[in-house]
Amino acid sequence: MVAVVALIAILVLLGEVAWFSDSVQDWWIGRQSLAQLERLVEADTGSPRTRYYYAEALMRQGRYREALDQAGAGAAMDPSAARLLRVAGLAAQASGNPAEARILLRRARELGDHTAPLLEGLAILEMDRGYAGVALELLDESVRRYPNRAESWHLLGHCRGKLGMPKGAVEAVQHATRLAPGEPRYWVGLAKAWLFHDRPDEALRAADRALSLAPDDANARLARAMALAGQARTGPEIAQAETAFRQAVECPRTDASTAGAAWREFGKFLLEQGRPSEAIPPLQRALEEAPQDNAATYALARAYRRLGAVEKAQALLRQVEKRGVAPR
Repeated sequence: MVAVVALIAILVLLGEVAWFSDSVQDWWIGRQSLAQLERLVEADTGSPRTRYYYAEALMRQGRYREALDQAGAGAAMDPSAARLLRVAGLAAQASGNPAEARILLRRARELGDHTAPLLEGLAILEMDRGYAGVALELLDESVRRYPNRAESWHLLGHCRGKLGMPKGAVEAVQHATRLAPGEPRYWVGLAKAWLFHDRPDEALRAADRALSLAPDDANARLARAMALAGQARTGPEIAQAETAFRQAVECPRTDASTAGAAWREFGKFLLEQGRPSEAIPPLQRALEEAPQDNAATYALARAYRRLGAVEKAQALLRQVEKRGVAPR
């Protein structure tokens, strides 16, 4: 057996593996390190198979642009290779090219790729475009094909929430937490689902569980603040929620949209407490982080209106109308 493996190794390194079966070639090339895959690509000018595994390895390293280039080059050699199109699509998505990603992923699916990463990636793109119904079909297929994949259940819960299905959202994300109880993202998702279901007590328990797993998680801190706000009735409870929001907005974030969400929710909380002048700075900060945030724009307009600044409020509402999205 050792001799056979050694022979395969020598032949692979020489680029002479074409006469092995596809499964043997996949088995061997899939075991190579990133550096070895790079040498193989250079040695044999990059067969579609080698480029696929090289692109996968680059994806794992977060080198999405390079992964897209390698997978795209492989797909050009073999246009019927669905897995290359899938990796190219996921790399394009991670690189911030949603239109290209959607084209590539849809083509891969047409060619027979129904893997969970493809279905999840395409569902995220459809939700971002406002087609939650299409995303729901994709995620239903994913959990049917891969019932033990927590990420698909988590995304299904998020999608159901977008479609106004609070009970279904909770059930799906709960399933994700049962499959992967050590993943804080799923507990944050469950907290949000409970908030949508108007159950701040359950949301707080889920947020606290997320924080027990990841004490510095910014999204978990925000979920906890929102849960406390949902429970707040007395002066001390309101003060506790405000403190939690201040901790959430001070928590470091790498994603501007999530930073904007924290400032937006803090501003909305202050607005709900009848403090429009105090709500304006955090809502303005939210729009600095995420200028297209309609919910923050609408909340800021409400704050100005309550202060009698009607012209400023109307100008903000016109911005929402120009985007073609109803304010939330």
